[in-house]
Amino acid sequence: DGYESHITDDLIGQQDEYNEADSDSGDGLKFDTDGILAIKGYSIAEVKEASETLRQWKMFPLPADGDIKFVAKNTDFARIESRIARTREHIFTALGVPDIEEIVGATGATSGIALGLKFKPMQDNAKSMIAYLRAGVRKRIDLINTVKRATGGAIEDVQVNITFDLPVNRVEQWQNIGSVTGVVSHTKQLEMLDDVHDPDQELK
Repeated sequence: DGYESHITDDLIGQQDEYNEADSDSGDGLKFDTDGILAIKGYSIAEVKEASETLRQWKMFPLPADGDIKFVAKNTDFARIESRIARTREHIFTALGVPDIEEIVGATGATSGIALGLKFKPMQDNAKSMIAYLRAGVRKRIDLINTVKRATGGAIEDVQVNITFDLPVNRVEQWQNIGSVTGVVSHTKQLEMLDDVHDPDQELK
């Protein structure tokens, strides 16, 4: 009603947090792959002169008090992954929509009840949005008709229907439909299956 966006400042902040964590982890990974070789007991000029030999033979002579080692930066990737996962969860919570990766899991399937619960906040948002979308479409049709009435052929008897469907676990439906045998008619059982579009024809 107040023309306020669903993309709130707190949601944008969480998105920025996610992008920053993801970017930092990428920078850290690139930095890790570029180790620094520290050589003690030689000057920079001497190391530069022997660099080809070192690269070819993988050996480097050292004085008695010398030392050679790689200086590497260790990145705590578990901490980064935890931060990204937590921020991702906050983003979906703020949006009121389910995380598809979380729903499907390893098997790619979940129960109908679980799906309904996960999608309920998004359904509630959609119901409020549909009223605005329907009104917007009708206003556009009125605008078109304003022009068309001058030339004839206005759009008449228009019904604006906006619907949405929840994902359905069809395997679960077919496995459990037999549990209502003897409780409801065979026709009613067929009506309860989303794959059956014409229960009467299917019954025949």
